Amino acid sequence: MDQFTSTIASTKFIDYVPPSSLDNNVISQTQQIETSNKLETSEDESDYHELIPSSKFWSDSETRALISYLAENFNLYRKNKTKIYGMAAIKIGNNRTSAQVSSKIQSLKSRYEKENKEETGKARSKWAYLDDMNEIFGNRENVKPDYLLSSINLDDESDDNDLMVSNKKRKISEIDQIYLDELKSLRKAKKKLA
Repeated sequence: MDQFTSTIASTKFIDYVPPSSLDNNVISQTQQIETSNKLETSEDESDYHELIPSSKFWSDSETRALISYLAENFNLYRKNKTKIYGMAAIKIGNNRTSAQVSSKIQSLKSRYEKENKEETGKARSKWAYLDDMNEIFGNRENVKPDYLLSSINLDDESDDNDLMVSNKKRKISEIDQIYLDELKSLRKAKKKLA
């Protein structure tokens, strides 16, 4: 206790100066901004998106309208994304910009890719937009290409088809043609023996 008392006794106190009205105004504005930022970064956007006019929050209806518009105009989206962003911003309204639409589509796509990963033992995703996004991006060639399954064909017929295709591409010399004819006849003979 004596040590504590001696520390207090040796401490010098500075005279308190009350803040001016300008200082109070700055403090008040800073507190409002901090409160607003805390609300904007909250994960439960449904409670706050109507209270704060922020571009960070998209209502469910806005998001569904964007996904619907993207599904209807996917071919144009593939060709000219910038044009789609502007047109979608106009369609959605609510003072959305093309940059906001672009950002939202990118975040939806990244969330879709994250949710759509096939992991063993993983429960079905509860993300509200998974089915809608799957209709748009799930059946595309870049997501599930057909050629991976259909290109593995071990039949001799595919070899014959390849030879025919190559005949169309370039002219074959007479010697090569005789060789190919002999190969075909050998294959047919093997099929008859098998």
